[in-house]
Amino acid sequence: MAATATAGPPATPHQAFRGIRYFDTLDGLRALAILFVIGHHALGLESRVFGYPIHFALFFAISGFLITTLLLREREKYGDISPRRFFIRRAIRLYPLYYAVLAMYVVLVWTMESGTEAGAAFWRNLPAYLTFTANWFVSLDASRVIFYFAWSLAAQEQFYLVWPWIIKKSRRKWMPAAFLAVVFAVDLLLEKLIGAGVLRMGGTAARIVTSPSAPILVGCALAYALHWAQGFNAVYAVLGQRWSLPAAFVAMSAAYALHVPNPWMTLLIAAVVGAGCIRPDAGLKGALSNRVLAYLGSISYGLYLMHMLAINVTRRLPLSGWGMYLVAVAISVVAASVSYRYFETPLQAFKDRIAGRRPAPGWQNPAGPAVVPAAPSGDGTAAA
Repeated sequence: MAATATAGPPATPHQAFRGIRYFDTLDGLRALAILFVIGHHALGLESRVFGYPIHFALFFAISGFLITTLLLREREKYGDISPRRFFIRRAIRLYPLYYAVLAMYVVLVWTMESGTEAGAAFWRNLPAYLTFTANWFVSLDASRVIFYFAWSLAAQEQFYLVWPWIIKKSRRKWMPAAFLAVVFAVDLLLEKLIGAGVLRMGGTAARIVTSPSAPILVGCALAYALHWAQGFNAVYAVLGQRWSLPAAFVAMSAAYALHVPNPWMTLLIAAVVGAGCIRPDAGLKGALSNRVLAYLGSISYGLYLMHMLAINVTRRLPLSGWGMYLVAVAISVVAASVSYRYFETPLQAFKDRIAGRRPAPGWQNPAGPAVVPAAPSGDGTAAA
């Protein structure tokens, strides 16, 4: 649904951005990310197309951008941030399907992996899966780690236990940005020191101290910059041209093909996210928001949670390569569609009913009368 224009003075680019309530380009980016995740897990590191394990970074950057945008707009509209409401909404959106799929894995491992090394490891790892601490306590060194993709959801949940409080309690506008910069720098430094063997610690300790994810931090920083006029104008000068999105997308794709390492890959991913959201008529926007990609993006959380089940089904069929990949995608889409229609959508309606708040006195849409947003932008809880 397109935004409806009414009489009034034209909005500035910043006002127009602040009036957007649905960043439809992000649905397309989510869809591409999940298709690459499925390809990576189906075809492995040796795949020329899907071999570079960086796909999670796009999900993380989108999540950080959306969560931060919603928190800042909540504070402006209601006069404050309610972490309690944030956690309730996020729990209703994420936890039911997560634990339902985990219960399916429990049944399948009990019936099909009894006596195997991978099955025994799953039972040892189950407490971490139940508590969203898999990124800390589950080692990915074994050849098979059942439900291992839960590490990325854990990384997000841990960060979002802290981030709303940072925004809420900061007395100066620069303090959340400083927090992000410090965490980013410390995480990057620790990863370099541990990787070079300068800083020696056990595997669990190393995973804990490096658990803050750079793509989440950069996505949050992007949203924080765009929320304020001064930061928006600086970013808009680079990412606000009609050609900015195609240029950033090509640069990101080339960097992916060349296996460009972080933090440069993360910055290019953030540039794509920013260029796709900063103006409503960005080039390439139509391609990234077409109906197919938009739908896949909308069901990406279910695709993420159930795609390994689909891949394991295809591995029992006389298929390989692209044939196996396409069948795995098809099975994943069917399963995620059923989940989205009959499980997630009713919960979404319930989440929306309990989230009502009255705007702060005198609050007005920052876009003014020139832009009327069409729909809410979601809560940033799609696949990670």
